[in-house]
Amino acid sequence: MHVLIGIVGAIAAIAFIAYRLTYVAREGQEAISDARGLVRRQRWKAKYRHNPLDDIDDPREVAVLLMTEIAKYKGALTAAQQQKISNLAQQHFHANHDEIEDMMASIAFATKDLTDVDNVLHKVLRPIHNMLNDQEKQDLISMMHAVAAVDGTPITEQLHLIGRTQDKLLN
Repeated sequence: MHVLIGIVGAIAAIAFIAYRLTYVAREGQEAISDARGLVRRQRWKAKYRHNPLDDIDDPREVAVLLMTEIAKYKGALTAAQQQKISNLAQQHFHANHDEIEDMMASIAFATKDLTDVDNVLHKVLRPIHNMLNDQEKQDLISMMHAVAAVDGTPITEQLHLIGRTQDKLLN
């Protein structure tokens, strides 16, 4: 009888140890999962804290951004304004239609939360200021004037932005 009690005791001890090991393993998996989740959360926080305007350093994208924002001063972008921006970009940048569409989509994403480009003009122009020569800077100002005039006479806000852009680029 005492042998039987010893065997049952040994089986109970083995079952208890197996249960504890699976419990510890489960806890270990949860700890690893929590660590992975922490890393993932930190990556997403960094991604969403980042301002997409900080990534724009291509002069062509800056030009498209400024032309788009000039057009938006009169309301939502019209088909005529989009066509004018596309034509000017193709003419001055020698880019194909797909490249222009990609730039416009990228700019739309980067400026979706932007209320007024005039507030961040220095940030937008800083990376390209030394990349452009004087003729290219004048071309950018001309393109902005052309887009502002698409749906009639440019309004005061558009002229103000063009003037500030010209001051920052040429001085």
